[in-house]
Amino acid sequence: MLERNTVVEDAFLADGGAVYAVLDNGSSAEVVDSTFVDNTATGATLTANGLAIVATLATSSTRLYANPAALQDASRRAAIDGLVMLLASVLDARQRVMFEVNVAADKLEAVCALLPCMREPTIATLHDAAGFAVKAAVRRDTLPTLVPRIKIAGGTDVVITPISQIVP
Repeated sequence: MLERNTVVEDAFLADGGAVYAVLDNGSSAEVVDSTFVDNTATGATLTANGLAIVATLATSSTRLYANPAALQDASRRAAIDGLVMLLASVLDARQRVMFEVNVAADKLEAVCALLPCMREPTIATLHDAAGFAVKAAVRRDTLPTLVPRIKIAGGTDVVITPISQIVP
């Protein structure tokens, strides 16, 4: 059964929002006549369905809290630190992609100099010594300028793949 979410509605109206009912149906989307409220990170699904964000009711963020007493216990602290590391590895991976490129031996140093690696690129010899395969985890936001520069420097067969986790 749908119920009005008066807390969100009153806050939105107090901020100059339009008059409409916000309904809570137990999921992330609440249908209201021709308007609905959606808990979204990017709005990509809304856009893909021909919809537009017209107002932000609230912003939120995900947080991890630990009881201070748990942090004093060595085994519980280790478990918490392990969870934090795994969560951080996923968040870091969202910002990066695996960039792979083949390059002739005489262009290797020029291509490697352009790669914004975490440390150093991984380099493997291609079959029959036909050049090198170079691999590096690079920031996703560098791709628009990185790919053309790598191609100009002699890189070929560029492959870009998503990364699910990076554990330093």
